[in-house]
Amino acid sequence: MCRVAQQHFPDDPAAVSPARLFVGVTLRRWDLGALVPDGELAVSEMLTNAMVHARPPIVVMVCVTEGITEIVVTDSDPRTPRLRPQRRDLLADLDALPLGIEDHADPRHPGLRYGPSGSIAAGRGLIILDAISTAWGVRRHDHGKDVWARLAVPTAWPHLSACTCRQSTGRMSASGLPLHHLEGAWDVA
Repeated sequence: MCRVAQQHFPDDPAAVSPARLFVGVTLRRWDLGALVPDGELAVSEMLTNAMVHARPPIVVMVCVTEGITEIVVTDSDPRTPRLRPQRRDLLADLDALPLGIEDHADPRHPGLRYGPSGSIAAGRGLIILDAISTAWGVRRHDHGKDVWARLAVPTAWPHLSACTCRQSTGRMSASGLPLHHLEGAWDVA
């Protein structure tokens, strides 16, 4: 892959802030500062989902190839996250719960309860991820899963023409892009 960086994070909600910092610093170091807000938001949503619903170890990877930036959160739980329906009226959902609308335990996390539109307290991270990314998905593997999101590299990125991964090493990213890291000044933290 043209550029790749990864870091392990503890199974601790406080790790979301350092993960955002890792993604932001990495994108800025690669001259992709325009992607920082969406990249930080994407890793926040994916990492929070991993913290609530999955198991460690948790790894965050950022990579760039073929005009695409990919942010990946890997955890050791094979269960696939579910995209919940968009909440049309939060206040109506909240009002409906005490009026006898059945409240069920969320099967993926016993601490969350949900009503007609899903969880009252959570469950909107994948809707956000869907809105800010050009594509996202999940790849299951023997040790858990990778949740990934793609962000388009700006066409004005000065390194775009040098970012081709024709030299495939047989390694693939979570979404299926060829992996071949090219060393350069961007490797210096």
